[in-house]
Amino acid sequence: MSRMNYRHLASFGRYLWLRPSTRASSTCVYSFSGCGRAAHASILPNNTQQRDKILKWSSLSKRYCSISDLDFENVSDETLESLTEFLEALVELDCAPQESDVSFSSGVLTLQLGSHGTYVINKQTPNKQIWLSSPTSGPKRYDFTDNTWIYKHDGVAMHTLLMQELSEIFNEEIDLTNCAYSVVE
Repeated sequence: MSRMNYRHLASFGRYLWLRPSTRASSTCVYSFSGCGRAAHASILPNNTQQRDKILKWSSLSKRYCSISDLDFENVSDETLESLTEFLEALVELDCAPQESDVSFSSGVLTLQLGSHGTYVINKQTPNKQIWLSSPTSGPKRYDFTDNTWIYKHDGVAMHTLLMQELSEIFNEEIDLTNCAYSVVE
C-alpha cells in the first residue's frame, strides 16, 4: 500500500488500514487510542473534505472522554433524576396521551406514552454515556461535553431532541431548559 498520497501527522496506538478504493487518495490510516471509540487520525488523506471530517471527529472524540468516573456518576444521576421529576409532572397534564407513565429505577428512566411508544433513557457507566431509545428517532448515545449531553454524530443535545419530540406528541411546547444539564440551542 503506497503512502505517497498521505500526509503523516503522528503515530498512536494500533493502526486500522482501510482498503484502497480505485483512487489512492481515498484510502487512509487511522490510529485508535484514548477511551471508548475515540480515534485520532494518524495519516490523513490528501482529500481536504475527508481530512477535515477526520480531524473534526478526532477533536470531538477527545472532548467526550474528559469526564472522570465520579463526575460521570454525579452528572448522569442528576440528569436522570431531573428528567424524571419533569416527566412525572408532564404526564399528569391534561394534554398527556392516554396510558402515560414514568418510572425510574436502577439508572433506567422509562417514559411510556401509550400509542406513541416508549422512551428509555439510561446511563452506560463503562462508556460514560447516556443512551436514549426513542420511538420517534430511534437509539442515540450521548456524551457529556460543554456541560450538556450531546449526540456526537449530529451535535444535537439530548434535551433539545426530547423537547422537539415531546412537543409533537403533547401538541404543546415542552421546555426542558430548567432540567439539569440542559442547554438552550
